[in-house]
Amino acid sequence: MMQRSFGRRAFTLIETGATIGTLAVLTGVLLPSLGNARRAAQLAADSNNLRQLHAAAQNYAADFQSAVPTYSWRAGVRNPGQTGPIVPGTNDVAAAAAQATEIIRRSGRDIAQPGNWIPHIDFSHLVLLEYMGESLLSPLSASPGDRLRLSWQADPTAAIAQLRTFIPSRADLLPYSSSYQIPPTFYAPDRETFNNYIRQSSTFSQYFAVGRLGDQRFDQVLHPSRKVYLHDTVERFFGRAPSPMWWRWSRINSIMVDGSVRILQGRNSLQRLPGSTTNRRNPGAYWGASGSFVAAGVNYSGWDPRLDQPPVPDTPDGNIVTNGIWRWTAGGKQGIDVDEVSPFATQVTVPENH
Repeated sequence: MMQRSFGRRAFTLIETGATIGTLAVLTGVLLPSLGNARRAAQLAADSNNLRQLHAAAQNYAADFQSAVPTYSWRAGVRNPGQTGPIVPGTNDVAAAAAQATEIIRRSGRDIAQPGNWIPHIDFSHLVLLEYMGESLLSPLSASPGDRLRLSWQADPTAAIAQLRTFIPSRADLLPYSSSYQIPPTFYAPDRETFNNYIRQSSTFSQYFAVGRLGDQRFDQVLHPSRKVYLHDTVERFFGRAPSPMWWRWSRINSIMVDGSVRILQGRNSLQRLPGSTTNRRNPGAYWGASGSFVAAGVNYSGWDPRLDQPPVPDTPDGNIVTNGIWRWTAGGKQGIDVDEVSPFATQVTVPENH
């Protein structure tokens, strides 16, 4: 009986090369799509964080006569729940720092209260998380695209040890900070006075604040769909992310007072007034001591990737100087809306290349 044998046909060199080339093309096509899908999923999760925090803030308001959840302790008095010493004087900023310190201590970490601390900037969420019964290291307070802050939350002890090597004064606090911020509108008076205000200083990470802060209410907001309540501080999901919110091209995920989520871009704040050939910004600003309107300037010069401070794209050193930003909502809760031309815009000229 004859048996017929069948031999395997091997790939030729040309066929192997063609296969590798095809795989390379498919990889080049699919990888960007996978990256875009991942960013889209992270953006959806980021929006979900904002919605949950907003819903909790609305529940808080329902429980406490429309109050915005923020620091409420006062200087010079014994505040409800306060176990530490009474904060002397009349400046509620120091009282807010004492309140934030006690909130962190109640979570189980014994920290010392730092000096000259304005917790309303990166820690405005602590009151809300405590109200929700959430851990102060809750992922709700960190954007899914904020890998550094999520790593701090995952192992705060290791993070603090590392942070002490280059920023010892804030090392114990930073793991409890948030990717999101509440605009100063919601803890400062709508029209400030000489001895009662909170305002941007000349650098992005510093503020000046004196006097009585807090006592703000959601029912005082005019046009809730056009006032920002909570926003990310970095563009994380578009283009060459991340980039700081101060850059005019950054797209920042935000939630408005009415609960709608919007992507806001600094460039949208550039408005051209009728009859003018110059772009002028709807300026982030504050009321000056004489009653005049003063634009807030930001000198973004603190680029430090160890602290999640991204560089500004297309700049030689990663820094930028800009006037104002939409987050300030000029005039407060009843003031200028997002994308609205400010009646004060003639006072602030912003070069196209800022």
